[in-house]
Amino acid sequence: MSSTRPCNSKSVVTSLIGGVLLPLLLCSCATVRTQQNFSEELALSPGPGELIEGVPGLTADRANGGIAAMSSLFAFWKTPVLPRESENRLAAGTSSLLIPPEEVMTDLADRRMLWTYAFYATIEEVEARLEAGIPLLVMVQDRGDDSSTRRYMLVVGYIQSAQKVLVHEGSSRPVVYDYGAFKRIWRPVRNWTLVVCPPDRITWPLNERERVARARFYERTGQWTSALVDLDRLQAAQPGNINIMLAKARVFQRAGNPTEAERQYRLALELDPLNARAANNLAYQMMNSGGDLAEAERWSRRALTIEPSNPSYLDTLGAILLLRQRPAEAAAVLERALHRADNLPPASRREIQTRLIQAFVESNQTHLARQIVDDIRRQDPRYVPPAQWRDVLK
Repeated sequence: MSSTRPCNSKSVVTSLIGGVLLPLLLCSCATVRTQQNFSEELALSPGPGELIEGVPGLTADRANGGIAAMSSLFAFWKTPVLPRESENRLAAGTSSLLIPPEEVMTDLADRRMLWTYAFYATIEEVEARLEAGIPLLVMVQDRGDDSSTRRYMLVVGYIQSAQKVLVHEGSSRPVVYDYGAFKRIWRPVRNWTLVVCPPDRITWPLNERERVARARFYERTGQWTSALVDLDRLQAAQPGNINIMLAKARVFQRAGNPTEAERQYRLALELDPLNARAANNLAYQMMNSGGDLAEAERWSRRALTIEPSNPSYLDTLGAILLLRQRPAEAAAVLERALHRADNLPPASRREIQTRLIQAFVESNQTHLARQIVDDIRRQDPRYVPPAQWRDVLK
């Protein structure tokens, strides 16, 4: 059925009454029509179609990493919109490749409790999500051989029988593309599409990857029960999938249920005794929940037998050895961890350095502990070592 979505603010259609025409875009790739024309054609069309009203236009952001488009979606979903200063700062980070654009978009959406899912869509998948009332952010590229012509659009309507979509792309009014013209500029970026919406607005059948993405969203935002519901659905379809078991264990761990987290890790190891991640995570869980440290050490060493250079696994073993009061052994292991930690997040690297300071102090190698403190201060002059070691490290 053809339909339009109501909005609380004044309809864009009303503002376009009078038949104002759009300028031609890119040598007539886009049809010269207004949203009013599109709405009228949709009402008369015999097949499926949708027009989502109330989506604010966006400013052109060819080098802006999609931040302006995200701001429009935040306004549509009535969540806090980025101030222009923050928008520009984020754009500078993404355009200089300091932060992947998709990562920025996901983080901004998480903070507003909006689910995101990036995928390479078909036009049929676009139609299904528009039918659910979800405007879509897409990336396009005007010239197939020139990545500098990439930009972002918001797709807000379609008419299947006429093979047309309505988009906001940074011009003063929305623009209509026929499917052929739209696909020509969408194809060079493999039809990249981003869904941004409240998770309870999903009405289409979720595929496996979408359900995984939603479970991860629920986990990131601390909605443990909802995350487990999605993971249980996935596990029912794939009872032997170790990755789902590990995801459930991680949720239980973060939700403060160590008993169930440990049970899930053990189930995973029953299926695959050589799964390094399961072995390391079980060791870490046992260490943090007061479990048998001797057994935790065995699992940690098994993980390192499989992945001997993994800095996170080395850190787990070092932490266990410290708890077992074997600081000299811990120091040797943690030094290896630190040498391999360049690609870890700064916070994880700092945890390894802090444990290594402890290991050096407790093994009477304070001169080496001071070297680690000096290394940290070269990066962070304000660093202050933990209070219990300050006198020793003077």
